[in-house]
Amino acid sequence: MWLYKSPIGVIRIVKNRTGSYSIVINEVFYGTYPSAVAAADDVYTFSTGCFEWDKHCADIDYQLAAGSFVRPESCRPLLLLVMQIFLLALRFGKTALPL
Repeated sequence: MWLYKSPIGVIRIVKNRTGSYSIVINEVFYGTYPSAVAAADDVYTFSTGCFEWDKHCADIDYQLAAGSFVRPESCRPLLLLVMQIFLLALRFGKTALPL
């Protein structure tokens, strides 16, 4: 599980029993993803399906900062995964990559 204490509440990326991942915002599940990276990409690009989060896509105060997502059991930032997606997107001239 990865956590981000956002201005609208806690955003979590959790692994489901089936091996897929979900975004959980304030204890509400938003989407199922094949990987934590795919879920993180939707958080990063404000495409979660949670209006309270997604409406802030142009708000600088809501942009994710380095180390925003942490994995509590190891404290390794999930943002590294998001940054890899971002760098690949820049390399291929896209704002987000389909995963």
